[in-house]
Amino acid sequence: MKVKFMNSPRKNTESHKVPKADNKYKPFSRENENYRIKTSVVMTTQLATHRADAEIYYGDAICKQKSQDLLDQFFLPRGLLPLNDILEVGYNRTSGFIWLKQQKKKEHRFPAIGRTVLYDTEVSAFIEERRFRRLTGVKSKEFFLWITVSEIYVDQQNTSKITFGTSTGIAKSFPVSAFLIEEETDRKK
Repeated sequence: MKVKFMNSPRKNTESHKVPKADNKYKPFSRENENYRIKTSVVMTTQLATHRADAEIYYGDAICKQKSQDLLDQFFLPRGLLPLNDILEVGYNRTSGFIWLKQQKKKEHRFPAIGRTVLYDTEVSAFIEERRFRRLTGVKSKEFFLWITVSEIYVDQQNTSKITFGTSTGIAKSFPVSAFLIEEETDRKK
């Protein structure tokens, strides 16, 4: 007498084949071409819709000045975006959308808090008083992982703390003084 188990292999395996793994089944990663293309398309689409009514500046010197002015205008620390070789800065006053394009990615270490932050070639966000929301292009290194930062805000009640949040709801606060540049530190003394 033969016993047939429910989990035994079927004789007709033709209809139950598992597809072979190829490039389109790989999980999204930083190196995956599909991820880069999708991210680029989203950034380009966002940029195109907000670019029409925006103030746009070109060149490193004027772009650094305008980005610092925007941070001052919205009561954010000036050392928050320590970008180099900025090609373009744009700001749409009606929607609050800003973007900064730099020549290459920049990895910056904030020694006061012991954190490394990676700024992509394009950084964009919606800016409000004391807040960046829907931020793209900024990652922070936690242990051995790069964590995408999607929101930065200074608390209304305690303006000495700045909070960085992720899209998963994880947030971490630091002293605002860690993101001030030398001029501001001297001015506050």
